[in-house]
Amino acid sequence: RFGDGTVKSGTPPSDPQKGVFITLANGNYWERDREPNLTKPRWFGGSSAATETENTLAVQAAHNLLPSTGGAIYIDELIECSGSLSFTKNILLKGNNRRGSGLVYTGIGTFITNFFLVIMDMSVSGKSPDGTLFFNSGSVGFSSSASIQTSGAALTNWDTIVSWAGGFYYKFIDTYFERFSNGFTKLNANNISFHGCRAALFDRFIRYNGGTGPISFYGGSVENFTDEIIRGEGGAASVINFNGVYVENKVTPQGWLSNGLEADDGASAIGIIGGTVLTTIGCSIATPGLRFITGKFERIESSNYLFNVSGMDHYYSGSGLTLDAGGRFSDKAESGAFTTSYLLVSKGPSVIKATDPFTGKDISILPENDLTLENGWTQDASGQVCRYSVIDGVLYLDGNIDGGAATSEQFATLPADIAGRIDTTKWFSAIKTDTGASVSARVAINGACRIEGLMTNIAFSVAIPLVSY
Repeated sequence: RFGDGTVKSGTPPSDPQKGVFITLANGNYWERDREPNLTKPRWFGGSSAATETENTLAVQAAHNLLPSTGGAIYIDELIECSGSLSFTKNILLKGNNRRGSGLVYTGIGTFITNFFLVIMDMSVSGKSPDGTLFFNSGSVGFSSSASIQTSGAALTNWDTIVSWAGGFYYKFIDTYFERFSNGFTKLNANNISFHGCRAALFDRFIRYNGGTGPISFYGGSVENFTDEIIRGEGGAASVINFNGVYVENKVTPQGWLSNGLEADDGASAIGIIGGTVLTTIGCSIATPGLRFITGKFERIESSNYLFNVSGMDHYYSGSGLTLDAGGRFSDKAESGAFTTSYLLVSKGPSVIKATDPFTGKDISILPENDLTLENGWTQDASGQVCRYSVIDGVLYLDGNIDGGAATSEQFATLPADIAGRIDTTKWFSAIKTDTGASVSARVAINGACRIEGLMTNIAFSVAIPLVSY
C-alpha cells in the first residue's frame, strides 16, 4: 500500500516516490475488501509475501525496503522474517502497539542499518524456530553503524541486541529490553541514553571498548540479571550517569555496575547518582535509598553537581578506590569486613549535601569519630572500626569489638555533649559474628556503652535518636 492509496502486486516499482510512506501489513487484512480471496504471493513495498498466515507477513530474504532517500514504514501487524533486513537510508518504523505490531526473526537474521533509524510503538524480537528457547544462540538484533532511536518499543529475545559497527548517539525512550544474553557489544560509548526504560532477564547489558560517554540512565529499572549492567573493556573508561533508576536483582552478580574483573579493563566513573533506589535479593548488598554501591570503579565524582547521598552507608570495592564526593562511606574488602571509614570531602565548587528522599529535608553530616575502647576491650582486627557519628539528631554507633581480655562490660563512654542528649537507657541487639547469636547491648543515660557479657567477635550497628535542648 503506497502513499497514493493504491495496492501493488507483483514486482514493486524500481524507484518509488522519494520519501514515500509505505505500509507493511498482512495482505488479507489490507486487501480483504478489494480481493478477499487473493492467495497468490504479493509484494508490499519491496518485501515478498510467501505465506498467508493470519496476522503474519513473511519476509523471505534481505531487501532494501526503501530504494530512495528515506521515508517511513507503517507496520500494523506482526511481520515474520526468516532472513535479514537491510536499510541503507534514513528510516522510520512506526507500529501500533494497541494491535500488536512488529518484526519477528525466526532465524539468526540481523536488522542492518547504516543510517538514522527510528523505531516507534512496535517490537523487534527474535524467536527460536522450535519455540523452546528465548532466543537463538548467535542471533543479533541490530548491526548498526548509524544512530538508533526508539520510543515505546520492545527489543527482546536476542543473543545480542545491538552489535556496534560505528556511529554514535543512541537514545531509547520508554523501551523494553528483555530476555537476552548481551544488550550492547563492542560499543563506542559516545552519548547513549536510556529514558524510562526497563531492562530485565539478561546476562550483560552494556559492554564498551571505547568512548568517554556519557552512558546515562534516567528513570526506569534494571532487573533480574546474572552478570553485570556495564563493563568497560580493554582500558576503556566512560562517565556513567544513574538518576532515579530502580535496580533489583535476585541472583548474585559480579556487580550492579562493573567495569569487569580483568586486569586490563578500564575504570569507569559515575558522574551523577541521585534519587536512585537499589534493591537486591539474595546478594551481598541489600537496602533502599542507595546505601550501598558495589563494583570496581576508579572513582565516584560529584564535581560541579548536587550529589544526594541520603542513607549512604557503604561502598563495596574489591580494590583500591579514590572518591571525590560527600557523605558517609566505608570501604568493604572482598572478605566482607568493613575496614576503612572516612568522611568524603568534595573538591572544587561542588555543592555537597545529603537529602532525605521522602521528606526532601537536608540532613547535616558530621564527621565520624573512632570510639575509644576501654576496660580491656579491643578492636576486632577482622571487622569494622568502632566509631560514632551524629547525623541530623541521630546517633550512629557501629563496630566490631573483642572482649576476650575485658575486665568490665563497659567497652566505651560517649562524650558528654552526646551523653547529655540521651534521655533514657537505649537497648539494642549486637551479633556474635562467629556463631550468629544475638547479644544484648545498651547505651546508658550517662553515655556508658555496655555489652551483656564478656565475649569475643561482637558486631553492632545502631541508630539512636537524641533529644534536642
